[in-house]
Amino acid sequence: MTVRIKELREQPLLSPPPERLMPQWARLTQEDRNLIEKKRWTSETDDVKAMFIAYAHSIGVEVNVEPAIESTLRRNLGYYRKKNILRELVRTQTLLKALGLKSRPSREDREKSVEALDTHRIWGGYDIAAIHHDLKTLDIAAPVSAGDRAEMMKSLEKRRKERNGFQLAQLHYWMRELGIGESITVGDEELMEADLRRLRRADHFNLAWMHQALQGIYGGDETPRKGQLPPIKRFAG
Repeated sequence: MTVRIKELREQPLLSPPPERLMPQWARLTQEDRNLIEKKRWTSETDDVKAMFIAYAHSIGVEVNVEPAIESTLRRNLGYYRKKNILRELVRTQTLLKALGLKSRPSREDREKSVEALDTHRIWGGYDIAAIHHDLKTLDIAAPVSAGDRAEMMKSLEKRRKERNGFQLAQLHYWMRELGIGESITVGDEELMEADLRRLRRADHFNLAWMHQALQGIYGGDETPRKGQLPPIKRFAG
């Protein structure tokens, strides 16, 4: 029986991704490291810089942290608390932790963080997965409901139809971190590989984010173990 290419691409890989070696195309190359380390800033805000540094740090690439970044994040944190901007409150707490900066959410922050998940469920599985991942990073208990999981699965299918390999990789990464090991198809890998090539050419901010997702999916020698992250370099002053 002849199997059409589309059907073949939709078939799961024979071995679950966590047990497979990282494919050659997904590896963090020296050229990728150089592109990330030498990224030039234009008009980006400090919180956006912090996100990039956190992604780079997670894949073992050292990037300097300007002193103003920490003060900006802490100032933003106070603002988000005051204005009850819940999603950004969770994101900023997660960034502080990812950068190794002292940040322990208060009881009120924890309650608001769980509330952020409740209020953002209307945005669909992509946002649900992102917030769940942040909450897990912050050690805030928030069980993944059957409804949450169903929404994440819908988002996977949507990204496949949109041929968005970048967000597909993020979803697979977050879902694996949450213990939802959905199989990656051959077609998924083709989309992720294509977007990785595109990011190498034009978007070094998201290149770091993509490699974070790929290392989260496949593991690999490049992924630092918890507690063994490289030190973050800081500018003097």
